[in-house]
Amino acid sequence: MENSWLKPGPHARVLLLVVAALLHHCAGEPTGASNRYPDADTVSEDTTALSPDAEPNDIAPPSDASIPDDGDVLPSGDDIALDVPDNTPDDGEIADATVSDVPAALDGQGEIFVEDVENQDMDTADPTDGIVPDTQTLPEDGTTDAKPPSIPAAEPLFRLDTLTWSAPQLCYATNTDAPCVQLTALVNALIASTLDDDTDPTDILIQFHGVIDQDGILSLTIGDGTCERDAVGKILNCDFLSGNAPPPVVFSDVAVQTTAECLDTPNVSAPCFGTPTKDGLVLMVGDISIGLKDAAAWGSFTGQNPNAAIETGHLKGFMPKTIAQTIQFNLPTGQPLTLAQLLGQVPTLVVDGHPGWTLEFGYKASQQPKL
Repeated sequence: MENSWLKPGPHARVLLLVVAALLHHCAGEPTGASNRYPDADTVSEDTTALSPDAEPNDIAPPSDASIPDDGDVLPSGDDIALDVPDNTPDDGEIADATVSDVPAALDGQGEIFVEDVENQDMDTADPTDGIVPDTQTLPEDGTTDAKPPSIPAAEPLFRLDTLTWSAPQLCYATNTDAPCVQLTALVNALIASTLDDDTDPTDILIQFHGVIDQDGILSLTIGDGTCERDAVGKILNCDFLSGNAPPPVVFSDVAVQTTAECLDTPNVSAPCFGTPTKDGLVLMVGDISIGLKDAAAWGSFTGQNPNAAIETGHLKGFMPKTIAQTIQFNLPTGQPLTLAQLLGQVPTLVVDGHPGWTLEFGYKASQQPKL
């Protein structure tokens, strides 16, 4: 197929004739030589009207040549003029292209789309956009506003969370020939209900008067106290009340051991503590008063002061039979029973001329703020 876009159109042929005449005139042709060329208005579409001396490659377009309105392309020698804007300045240097010279969008058929950003705000984007700020702030001294760690208490205070009867087992028989019904679980349920009571809980406290995180000898106080609680029952602080009857008992020469085996404290591993024996310890568990002679306490620590706890705690002491006969339990047995009745099947011991029993309890305690 013939390339029709390479053939000059009617206007182009007219322009070629004019250019050829000018070239011959400038080359020294006589004035009458211009008559060899017909007027532009009467020129035929037949290209034979061109001078036989003129060759297509010899014809240079004038400096003001432009693309005709009909869209035909004017060839110049072997070069083909393209229908694109001419941004080349007169001095031959390439002009800076602007965004407006680029088409705003193409037809989407595999072409590249260029957004028209001529009128857009070209401010530099904030590099922090989309980053969630850290809500933690730094005060002027450079420290964080996080709550500082609690300061270890100089005299750590603990409240008994649990207290259980361990030995001897409690039971009751209606007569000497009847089997003894085990009642230890019922007694422990009664003790637990007094410690966890919503309106008037029992607060038994243990306070160490010295450091518990290193080996040493210190004193320790055990007795009844009181704890302040918030609206939901969380303990805020605790302390022994002055004028309590009976008063707390202070144990001296209490050994605290953090690595070595705990002496005279069976079933307890370090870090631990153990007290010598002392008379006069009385614990009020609800309406029940438990008075012990030759009382002693020991246990093992977990955690670190001020968030320590006492695990596998033990408490024991001797109770004379005369005292046990005054302690009464209201159990679902149909009638109140004394502690002496519940221990009736257990042989008695004699201490300082008084028959009675050695009682043992287990407990767990958690460290609390001091009032």
